[in-house]
Amino acid sequence: MNRFLAIPILLFIAGCQYNPFAHRFLTREPSPDEVVGQYSLTEVYVDMVESGLSERIRGASSTPTITLHPDGTAILSGFPFFKEQEHTFDYKFTGFEDITARWEISSVGGVSSGGDDYKKVYGLRLILSDGRVLFDSPSLTGDKKVDGLIFTLYDGDQGQILGYKKENAEP
Repeated sequence: MNRFLAIPILLFIAGCQYNPFAHRFLTREPSPDEVVGQYSLTEVYVDMVESGLSERIRGASSTPTITLHPDGTAILSGFPFFKEQEHTFDYKFTGFEDITARWEISSVGGVSSGGDDYKKVYGLRLILSDGRVLFDSPSLTGDKKVDGLIFTLYDGDQGQILGYKKENAEP
């Protein structure tokens, strides 16, 4: 192979990354009834924020949960709270918090294999009592049925997430 051609090809391959959880994102708009329920934290990959943080969060004295009520309120119990650092695109773990919010279904992005197959991804906007939106709008997961939520920190390609599984969700 021509060495002048090999370098651009290698750069292209190295630059084509993907979110390792994208295949789980919900690409159809769910009804509010499908989303209502309790979700428990089951996946923690946040060591880019702080070394060993994933294990510390997994070892919390009680499992963090999110309960979405039919009236549009959300209770986040023991939520691992992260604050985005201004002008740095970085996060700081500030501890576990109990939070009350409002929730609504929203398009939170999209997925594509690189072709013309772009699909909207549906998730939640969690609106705090002061009107701010929680640091990240989580993507809903599932195919035929909503089975979880994924909060993504940093660029999705880096795989830094908090993953919640919906209780009583079928595989």
